[in-house]
Amino acid sequence: MECSASQNQNVSIDDEIFVSGVNKRTPDSFRKLYSSLDKPLIRFSNKYLNCTPDAEDVVHDVFVQFWLSKYTFSDIKSIRSFLFTATKNKTLNYLKRKRRVVNNIEFLEFEAADERPVSFFDFSYEIKSMFETSLGQLPEQCEKIMKSFKDGLNSIEIAIRFKLAPSTVRAQKRRGIKLIRTFFSSRLSSQLSSRYL
Repeated sequence: MECSASQNQNVSIDDEIFVSGVNKRTPDSFRKLYSSLDKPLIRFSNKYLNCTPDAEDVVHDVFVQFWLSKYTFSDIKSIRSFLFTATKNKTLNYLKRKRRVVNNIEFLEFEAADERPVSFFDFSYEIKSMFETSLGQLPEQCEKIMKSFKDGLNSIEIAIRFKLAPSTVRAQKRRGIKLIRTFFSSRLSSQLSSRYL
């Protein structure tokens, strides 16, 4: 794990007060923890992902999960160790998920090669159009949060923008994904059946 002693000096407050604040999940302590460790954690994740935006998303998710967790710590070193381990695990899970998606896409492309010719770009445009339509059908708060994710904001930035608890952002994200999946499932099945049958 890459936890150099020099990075511990980024937290410029009394260690015991800081750790106590982190254990109580006070916003001030959380901001200081985030600002001192986000860049080292992003660099650490990026060594595996080789894609800074993906590494940023992983680290933001780690911090949100950390904020929502009930873990307590005895010192800064144990907090750092926990965050680096959580980042490594989440990064590896992200890579596994990404590999599965790539494999599924390759399989679908292979299957499509044996079927009638289809313009990928037309199909891609239809999917984007359906996605925009699905966003517009979400409940108001859920729509704002999902559009913010689409615009590239992470969970923490959205929570700050709309003055919401991170748990609310995560709950609305889960709800939005579920509703969008339902929308896509019904629309895609009807469009694919009309196109191929």
